[in-house]
Amino acid sequence: MKSKDARTNSARVAGAVVMLLIIATAVFLVRFQGLQRLGEPGVKLVRQDVFDEGGKLAGTNAVYLPLELGSYSATNLPLTTAELNWLPKDTTFGRALYRTTNGLAIQMSAVLMGADRTSIHKPEYCLVGQGFRILHQEPGVVSIRQPVAYDLPVTRLTSVRETKLADGRTLEERALYVYWFVADGKVSSDHNKRMLSSAWELLTTGVTERWAYISCFAFVPQGEEASIYAEVEKLIASAAPEFQLVNRRTMSARAQ
Repeated sequence: MKSKDARTNSARVAGAVVMLLIIATAVFLVRFQGLQRLGEPGVKLVRQDVFDEGGKLAGTNAVYLPLELGSYSATNLPLTTAELNWLPKDTTFGRALYRTTNGLAIQMSAVLMGADRTSIHKPEYCLVGQGFRILHQEPGVVSIRQPVAYDLPVTRLTSVRETKLADGRTLEERALYVYWFVADGKVSSDHNKRMLSSAWELLTTGVTERWAYISCFAFVPQGEEASIYAEVEKLIASAAPEFQLVNRRTMSARAQ
């Protein structure tokens, strides 16, 4: 058995080793943070006043979403007070409502992170937070032709929300939600793969990828899911070339 002095010395050595490891880790983290830099966005930014739902000025920069787009009529939409309070202050937004010639309304939103990566969250939370229940989730691809041809991967969610009316009836609302993520030279339709990409890039290059989360939302009469999705695809194919930046890495986007 070890003597009392030997045990004391062993404890001191172990304590010293632990302390050295803590100090080394702290030094590494400080130096690593000093080497980090924020990557370039994969979307266009513009000087534009952004307002909350009460009409109060919420920002002077926005992700560019085109209002003049073919036969669509479009208008900018305000941000909700809840998302402005919940998301980091360095988040940049874009939001517009597009109407097709047959009257279909499609809301397109963009959320661009800054240095704080918590701006981008799992998209399903958006729907669940608004009272929707997700019925189906499936991958999709939208063919983009301008300025170059490439396949844009998206995720398509079909959901339903049931609201109890004052007269006792239940109002059922079905909705289509299509989303994807874009960073400098990268696009992805998978939240987990996007996070893995971010972690790998940060560890290997010190760059924090600046992801934007793009989504389209439309209410869908039951049985018309396919036709509404076709309209959303058309909108994405028309609008994405106007605000989404591409380069050679984007061409292989489906690998993400």
